[in-house]
Amino acid sequence: MLTGLGQLTPKPRATVICGGAGVMKAHSAGAANTAATSSASHPNDNRDGANEHLSAVIVTGMAEARNVHHHLERRRRDRRRRSW
Repeated sequence: MLTGLGQLTPKPRATVICGGAGVMKAHSAGAANTAATSSASHPNDNRDGANEHLSAVIVTGMAEARNVHHHLERRRRDRRRRSW
């Protein structure tokens, strides 16, 4: 049902960068149906357990530490907004 979401955005030969579960899994499945490329980072050190619809999986081996980058980036943006 949600795979239609992935078909709305990408065009053939487009690249979609997404997560691997829930709505993002549906998005990558829809992208695969339109011949688009979909990729995501994966916290493990191998592809095991990754979304099967992904064209490319970037294995990080960082486990949940990969989320630290997102947290730090959010703090940096918040500080920049307050300085305006």
